[in-house]
Amino acid sequence: MLEKINSQELQLIIDLRYAGTNNICQKKLYHQDYSLLHPEAYAKLKIASQIARKQNLKLKIWDAYRPIEIQQFFVDFFANDLNKKNFF
Repeated sequence: MLEKINSQELQLIIDLRYAGTNNICQKKLYHQDYSLLHPEAYAKLKIASQIARKQNLKLKIWDAYRPIEIQQFFVDFFANDLNKKNFF
């Protein structure tokens, strides 16, 4: 089961570009504006956030768990346009 990342608890910034239109696809792909993470990864993120705070820094999450239908969208989006295919 995946856990919802609590940005307030971890004192980090979440900027999910695919929850809005400010992204390479210029489309809103995520229906929710929160991030999910595997419990083991969440525990490591918590430690990393604590280390960052000790140095007066904050972590920023740009993306997290990506549902399979969104992954398929990216495959289709980039594979069908040669200009986009060479973007990366």
